[in-house]
Amino acid sequence: MPTLKEIAQQFESLAKLNIQRSPNKAVDTGRLRDSIKVKQTRTNKAGGAIFDLNTVYYGVYVENGTSKMKARPFAAEAADSDTLKAMVDDYMKSQVELTLQASVKALDPRLKKYAK
Repeated sequence: MPTLKEIAQQFESLAKLNIQRSPNKAVDTGRLRDSIKVKQTRTNKAGGAIFDLNTVYYGVYVENGTSKMKARPFAAEAADSDTLKAMVDDYMKSQVELTLQASVKALDPRLKKYAK
């Protein structure tokens, strides 16, 4: 089971790869690529982690494009990758399983034999 930190690291790696590959290649100096950082900034009320993607100021223009430049979505493509989706699916399945096990144990001590 991947951790949230591992998922964030994978996203960061994929975004950096995407910015170097065609058709989204956007590397002249490497400043944008080197600035891509994903970090956990806080947790929400439900206990889930919230991560922020930080780049140099013009990263948003490369990602979304402008009136004079087409979009080169390095972050969106990283988030949409099969690798990242599989990691998130595995993480979510494990969290649901843990929650269900804890719920069964809390309901009735006689049901503990069903929570393995």
